[in-house]
Amino acid sequence: MTIFLGRDGLCGAPLPTTMHVFVSSTCYDLLDLRAELQTTLTEAGMTPVLSDRMDSGFKVVPDANSIETCLANVRACDAFIIVLSRRYGPTLEVAGYAGLSATHVEYQEAVRLGKRIHMYVRDRLEADFTVWKKNREHREKLSFPWCEDGKLFDLIGEHRKLTDERSQSNWLWTFRDSVELKARLRADFRQEFDATTINRLRDLGRVPDIYFVCSHAGNNDGSRGNVGYLKFRLDLGTLAGPSALRVRISSIDVDLDRFYHVLPNDKTETFLLELPWDGQQFQIKPEVTITYSVLEGYLFRDVGELRILCNPNHDPVGRAIYRRVGREYLGREG
Repeated sequence: MTIFLGRDGLCGAPLPTTMHVFVSSTCYDLLDLRAELQTTLTEAGMTPVLSDRMDSGFKVVPDANSIETCLANVRACDAFIIVLSRRYGPTLEVAGYAGLSATHVEYQEAVRLGKRIHMYVRDRLEADFTVWKKNREHREKLSFPWCEDGKLFDLIGEHRKLTDERSQSNWLWTFRDSVELKARLRADFRQEFDATTINRLRDLGRVPDIYFVCSHAGNNDGSRGNVGYLKFRLDLGTLAGPSALRVRISSIDVDLDRFYHVLPNDKTETFLLELPWDGQQFQIKPEVTITYSVLEGYLFRDVGELRILCNPNHDPVGRAIYRRVGREYLGREG
């Protein structure tokens, strides 16, 4: 998915202004991990929603019990994260969810609503699940070094049964510790993390602004058939700031294909553009595409309009203006 950026940051992006991400897990045994996830998601410009963190985006619903309040927050979220480790959590018979924990009920609500779901399972739990799955006939005799409640296996198995028909992934990722979990989170929410990084790079002046300075360089007195030609000089450079790397310029309207490995901010590249001319006032507005990367490896595409106005019979200089219409962030190179 492409992210569109303007001079003032994200504009027209297909993402919501702030993505709300619900984090579902048992609380007491994963207190530190949940706090780390909250910080990581916040740093990515998202709004984490955690029931045990009142400084998160969790909204308390008046006159509703705790599980119904949690479900209301699940319904309002854009994405749903579920983390499974050792405990299943107490079941909610009193609230009308016999045999199910809060995490399990929240997960089922996210599935029912077709939410974007990311499941992360502690590697030791996944190892116990593998043993449990392979020993169907002797499960009542099994004991596990990590898992404290076999209902966790039911939850994992339930997730594995999701199909593409629901447009929801049944994939899960294992993690050893919070470091691995946060690394996986950054991969799964890469677009959101990158969008925040790009805005920070822009604020720090790390995204170059490429410009054209164009002037009429004369006309070709010789003709090719009945058509004359005008020559324009284009000076290409970047405004004060970082260099642009692997710069490619193209246009479907005029012959403008150029490639530069590096476009430093202290140097201008110059080339001639030759265009057919019928002897009358000359005006064109070709759309110009410029793709380039920055030192950090992020790839951009600028789309702009190069307006060229000239009447060699009366104005030998002519005018040319380049205006950037939009900027797209295309991802990381490689």
